[in-house]
Amino acid sequence: MREREKPISDPFSGTSRRSVSALSISKRIALAVLALALLAAALGPAASPTLGGELAYVKGGVLHIRLASGATYALGAGIDPKWSEDGAYVAYLVPANGQTLSGDLRIVTAATGALTTIDGLGDVDAGEFAWSPTADRLAAALPAGKSGMGGGLDVITAQGVATRLGRAAGPTLGGVFWSPNGASVLLSHLTPSDASAPAKAALETVNARTGEVQVLVTASQGLLPAGWWANGGGILYWVDPLFSASIAADGLELMSLDLSHGRQRPKELLTTLPYVPWIVPETGSKVAVVAGRSRDSTISKQVEVCAAKAGRCQTLGREPGTITVDPAYGPGGRLAFIRAQAAGLWFGPKAGASPAAALAGWMKGRSLWLTGVGKSPSARVAGTEGAFAPLWVNGGRAVLLVDDGNLELLIVATGKSSVVVRDFGAGSLVRTDGYYGYVDWPLYVAYHAGTP
Repeated sequence: MREREKPISDPFSGTSRRSVSALSISKRIALAVLALALLAAALGPAASPTLGGELAYVKGGVLHIRLASGATYALGAGIDPKWSEDGAYVAYLVPANGQTLSGDLRIVTAATGALTTIDGLGDVDAGEFAWSPTADRLAAALPAGKSGMGGGLDVITAQGVATRLGRAAGPTLGGVFWSPNGASVLLSHLTPSDASAPAKAALETVNARTGEVQVLVTASQGLLPAGWWANGGGILYWVDPLFSASIAADGLELMSLDLSHGRQRPKELLTTLPYVPWIVPETGSKVAVVAGRSRDSTISKQVEVCAAKAGRCQTLGREPGTITVDPAYGPGGRLAFIRAQAAGLWFGPKAGASPAAALAGWMKGRSLWLTGVGKSPSARVAGTEGAFAPLWVNGGRAVLLVDDGNLELLIVATGKSSVVVRDFGAGSLVRTDGYYGYVDWPLYVAYHAGTP
């Protein structure tokens, strides 16, 4: 049994908390990883070498790590895996029970399987933590009442040492988005109403070293961060006029705020559902978004490409009777997306009494489309029926796809595909964990590009 680690010297000012590595289980995983690596080396290249990197995926509620060598090991219950920028670590949540989207935050050293937990942190919500794009440190937003230290923003080293930044206690925080240069964190701050004042919201940045808070936007309505422009020159956010989750579920106005020339007026882009995976920055202020109202994700959705600085958007290309979703940018600005029938399974004019019964047929009609194919603005890729959530991998040579049964790898140049994870169970996730046909796929799949 490993001894409890001593507190590690923290480069930031603030309160440190002791880190604890998971003990005997960590040793067992490390030995299993070593054995798998040796076996993979003995057998030669992995079955799918064109993945070109490492993969973290959740299958049947169990988090798995697949190394570039092809060696794969299971960590036990886990969700929302996130790779550090250098691929050395994966942060993830161990749900408090099998049904929730919050729990203990853990860090695993990918190459060895060594586990680290953070003492005193309390439950962290899915989507409320993120790695810096420039260093091996995490930021985690901790709502009041969920942390032993009260609500606030913590920066956590890969060794599990947490430092409180930003507000020390009280406010409800949400959304964690590092600036592209790793200098600050964008998040929202809600002050609930009381007898003396109505509720107020603010969008703030917190300096990741000093904890200095800069308020960007304030309002007597909800403000939900959606991320940064790719060049860091501005931010994207949604406005929720009545702090209403029900209103938000049917679409909010997406705003763009230019930060590059002093205080600017925000520009209204379009109406979208407040789903961060459907907001995809590319270069400069260019961003692909899924526009459209209605919580029913099988109707009224179209991928549009916006120049966020100018406040202009253009539809990618409509086809009558279809929707487009799940945009993903690859090298050189090439865009992958999913096209499907505009079914309106829940709220469309042809909605039936049992949308779930029609969902399987609708899923099979989805397919992958790519821009930059021949002379057409975009073209369908044959053999990709039932596809969800494309991810560009291996430097843009391939696309990783979720389908109804497996995780599959599509070689772009040849159109050939191979199975990476069999019986992944995506169809059951849509049917059981989906929200009107939408699934937050980053909760279940995360990729890291290997070293070239």
